[in-house]
Amino acid sequence: MNKVLDTPFISLYFDAEMNLFSAVWKENTKHMSDDEFKNQLFLYIEKIAECEATKIFVDATNNFFIMNVEIQIWHDETIIPQYIENNVSKIAFLVPSDIFSAVSIQQTFEETAASTTKAPIVKLFEAEDEAKNWLLN
Repeated sequence: MNKVLDTPFISLYFDAEMNLFSAVWKENTKHMSDDEFKNQLFLYIEKIAECEATKIFVDATNNFFIMNVEIQIWHDETIIPQYIENNVSKIAFLVPSDIFSAVSIQQTFEETAASTTKAPIVKLFEAEDEAKNWLLN
């Protein structure tokens, strides 16, 4: 697995053999602004496109950024179309122990799934091995 980007908030990796893109959010997200979050997602989408990844694993256990309603709407309107355009088929989230962060992730993708059938299939997991098994099978 090759590291493709490292910022104060997120590390991104790509395993070409498994076509698996991984994002690992960092504890520093406690101090991340809405604009910084958006910038991180733009970088994330750019790297997904470069790698031509179709399966994504997101370790959100240290993601303490809470997506408010405005950010959830922005995500739906800006990021989801990028997943579709880049043929992302599955996204597995390893969820944080912070219930509010987990709920904001879940709400964002539940609303997206209801609005389009082309969006990737998204599942939340509590164990990394289960998440990666689901992605790769």
